[in-house]
Amino acid sequence: MQRLTELAQLFLRLGTVGFGGPQAHIALQSDEVVTRRGWLTSEEFAQGLAVCEMLPGPASTQMGIYIGYTRAGTIGAIVAGLSFIAPAFLIVVGLSWGYFRWQEVPQIDALFLGIFPVVVAIVVAFCWKLSRKTIRHSAHGAIVIGAFGLA
Repeated sequence: MQRLTELAQLFLRLGTVGFGGPQAHIALQSDEVVTRRGWLTSEEFAQGLAVCEMLPGPASTQMGIYIGYTRAGTIGAIVAGLSFIAPAFLIVVGLSWGYFRWQEVPQIDALFLGIFPVVVAIVVAFCWKLSRKTIRHSAHGAIVIGAFGLA
């Protein structure tokens, strides 16, 4: 029961404060479950992320479900998934309502433009941290640079 409570608290918080899309969410998840809590090793997280990236749908939600499953089985997966999705759903509904209600106010555009650099910084920091842990050979680095160049 304690593990389910921990999962619910963590993913409710991540679902509430995690703004910026799946890569930003994954960065926050990595920081929480690998660095701060030690629930998964870097390798376990990277393996789970590789599987989640191949599946259709948002990888961050799938990663949350994977973390819940590894922590507390099937019930953990359900708790983590619902806890992660519910706040984001409610926030999007609220922001959408607010945007359409006050879309003529210039400060609303400024707010959204101000959030963008923060999201980019979170994603870049995560990519840097993950690459330092997973790229072990110069050939791997060359593949990353080539893929980045093709994108």
